[in-house]
Amino acid sequence: MTKPLLLCLLLATLPGLADARSKHRDHAEQRAFRQEHPCPTTGQAEGACPGWQVGYVVELCAGGQDKRENMRWLTPEDKRFIKQSIGKDCKKLKHAPLPN
Repeated sequence: MTKPLLLCLLLATLPGLADARSKHRDHAEQRAFRQEHPCPTTGQAEGACPGWQVGYVVELCAGGQDKRENMRWLTPEDKRFIKQSIGKDCKKLKHAPLPN
């Protein structure tokens, strides 16, 4: 294939990739979580939260719900550990057949 054709194909798939990444994230639930549990660093319910990220108690790929009850504040180190330890399991779950 030629480079222009490959570039066109790549650009055509980008909107689909963005939708696939964000379709399971409910931003309204995340805002509600932040209202109930303000940033540990700043105490604010809006804006940046240096050193912290909103994460899930049970990851979405492991069957967790995208609800504020399943959210918690994580440090980047916590998030990195979770990605390393659960990431492989989540990939297996995505490709496993559903139980009958």
